[in-house]
Amino acid sequence: MIAFKRTRLAYEWHLIDPKLRLMIDWIINKKAWPGNMVVTSVYRDPSEQASVNPSMVGKSAHGTLPIRANDLRTRDFSAEEVKKAVARINKAWLYDFKREHLKCAVLEHNHVHLQVHSNTTFESDA
Repeated sequence: MIAFKRTRLAYEWHLIDPKLRLMIDWIINKKAWPGNMVVTSVYRDPSEQASVNPSMVGKSAHGTLPIRANDLRTRDFSAEEVKKAVARINKAWLYDFKREHLKCAVLEHNHVHLQVHSNTTFESDA
């Protein structure tokens, strides 16, 4: 199940990149997330991005159309559960074969950032 922190996010959800939608469907179908997903961020306009991380204005996958990123709440799960989910997602999905150091799932302060790129590929069922 997917829930949204704010109603606005449910509308933005319809603008996500098809690869991101495939990834999230995979996460749900494979039960790769430890419980219900709560989406806390989808699209950020430049002023919103400036308030979150000014150095990413114009660079963030949250600001693209279609939207190539979203954030998932982690506070409902243990650190171990979240790390396991991030590892499983990154084992199954390759962000960009040209930049293998970048990942599709990134554990940040209080959320997991999911992102895709035009080169993102599904590698294997993890």
